[in-house]
Formats: sequence, C-alpha cells, structure tokens
Amino acid sequence: MSLYKLVRPVIFKGDPEVDHHLVASGLKMFNKTPEVLETMFQAKKPNNIKVTVKGVTFDSPIGIAAGFDKKAEFYNSLGALGAGFVEIGSITKNDQPGNKKKRIFRLPEDNAIINRMGLN
Repeated sequence: MSLYKLVRPVIFKGDPEVDHHLVASGLKMFNKTPEVLETMFQAKKPNNIKVTVKGVTFDSPIGIAAGFDKKAEFYNSLGALGAGFVEIGSITKNDQPGNKKKRIFRLPEDNAIINRMGLN
C-alpha cells in the first residue's frame, strides 16, 4: 500500500486550510531531496505520458496551478510527486492578508477543491 493511501484519509478529515499548511510544511522538508518523495510515494513518471506544447516537453500533462506554492518553497517536491509543471505565486512585493477565512472548500463528490485564499 502506498503512503498516499495511508495519509490521505487523515489529511482530508481536517480543516482544508490547516491541512494545506501541514502538507506544505512537509513538502518544504523534502524540497532539496525530492528523490526521497519519489520513493516514499512510488511516484515515478512513466515515459509514455510526456507531452510537448509549443516546443516545450513536460514529463507529465498534470500540473500544479498558481496558489498552492505561493512562495516557491516546495516546487521540487511537487515535481517529485508527479507534476509535469508547477506554477508558483502569486507573488507580491509586500505580504498581503488575503481573503477572510473560511476560504478553502472541498468538493468531495468532484474530487476538487476551491481556493479563495487571495494574494497572501
């Protein structure tokens, strides 16, 4: 059984914003050694899913949207977990408070999440 299958039920029971920060903290620890995450989560990308768009080849067609790694602190870890590309930010000159909480919502029936954190 993969570590993801063990960890996911625990993470998805809590407050989505707290869970986001817990996962981000964990990913930061492995950002300089992403190969550890590849091994732990069995996240090797198969060669047959590579995609080329406008001359740029990505290892995977799956990417991470802006807003998840706001300060570019764990993009290597996200790549190790299978992301073909990672959009960082949004980045502002000064820290911003973002939107009022509650601002992250899970849609379990759609396997989706709505992020309304704002520029923070």
